[in-house]
Amino acid sequence: MSIFSRRIFSNLCKLPILQVANRSLIKETNFRYFSEDIPNEKFELADKVAVIVGGAGEIGYSIAHTFLRNGVNNVSILDKDVTKGEEAVDKLVQKFGNSKAIFYETEITDSKNVDAALRNTILHLNGIDIVVNCAGIFNDSKWEEQIQTNMIGTVVTTLLGLQHMSSSGPGHGGIVVNVASIMGVIPSLGYPLHTMTQYGIVGFSRALGCSDQYNRTKVKIVGYCPGPTDTKLFRDAANNSINPNFSTEFLQEIDGCVVQKPEKVAEGLCLVMETAKSGSIWVAENNDTPYEVRFPEVTAVNAKTSQAAIN
Repeated sequence: MSIFSRRIFSNLCKLPILQVANRSLIKETNFRYFSEDIPNEKFELADKVAVIVGGAGEIGYSIAHTFLRNGVNNVSILDKDVTKGEEAVDKLVQKFGNSKAIFYETEITDSKNVDAALRNTILHLNGIDIVVNCAGIFNDSKWEEQIQTNMIGTVVTTLLGLQHMSSSGPGHGGIVVNVASIMGVIPSLGYPLHTMTQYGIVGFSRALGCSDQYNRTKVKIVGYCPGPTDTKLFRDAANNSINPNFSTEFLQEIDGCVVQKPEKVAEGLCLVMETAKSGSIWVAENNDTPYEVRFPEVTAVNAKTSQAAIN
């Protein structure tokens, strides 16, 4: 059975992070991330301006298309692939109208380049309400580039998006969605380096999504982790592991998985954005409705307690 199946995943989620002597030190949720002082306000897509980072890819394009279909006013696609980016905008314009989509060639690891693209979006579309980070690499054989794109790129676009949307700055609040993958909550032996980047995105989203940050800026930070999805990156993944042994492990892990369509991932994201609290992490798999992941929180464990548990 695939390790990415819902049954196995649900069991894994019940495991504590650490086995500690005093069970009272572990609690199901952390008030900073899931506190009731963060209002559970419904987020409306209607009339919003969305930036899709990596919008020329299959998932990114599907998100842009689904956003416009669900009432988003404009989308700005940021991607380094000029040909695919312009093709994406052409298709969106043909479907939804001339002013609905724009494209900016963007290297997401370059903060000046990203900042310029966001400023141009604000200039031409009168603001930004949504930033979706879905640019990524799924290739452990090019691990340095993968780390740069998946981690550094996410940090750059998130922080700049937060800066431009912050209610304590030039904006009026909004939402940043960081798209990772299910490997952000379940490690993959076949793809350990990619797993590291996805865990990083999840941890970054949880940390930056805390109530203190939300109360200052009125910008939600949410993590979204699709399961296996029918994209070129996923189809080529078995050929891009560290070596053949890791490739074999990966193929065993995904054996029997339901491979969902990018359109289904995009539809699920719209549902998540309506009600997700800042700092929450969501999984979309098996073509099902996305569900929220709750992590055990270790609140007061010191080295002595940890050592006692080991003994």
